[in-house]
Amino acid sequence: MVRTGILARIGYDLAQAPGQVRVTTASGVAFVPLLPLARMETLEQERTNFPVLSLALPHSADIDGLLGLDFIRGQDLRVNYRTGLISLE
Repeated sequence: MVRTGILARIGYDLAQAPGQVRVTTASGVAFVPLLPLARMETLEQERTNFPVLSLALPHSADIDGLLGLDFIRGQDLRVNYRTGLISLE
């Protein structure tokens, strides 16, 4: 999931998203755009044509997005709480 404003800022037209997905949030059920990102890189991992949901998050949510199991699956996720570092191997 990626914050709606970020996707718009990098040039994605959410009105042209090829599909929508029903999701349950803390405030209820919503239908949100599902679109493939041409390229995404995070935690030293790169994905192309990777499907993401676009969700308008409140300003109080201090995040830009959320990685799901579809990104992490098949890898070793390490969370070091002492250093605050996350890695995928």
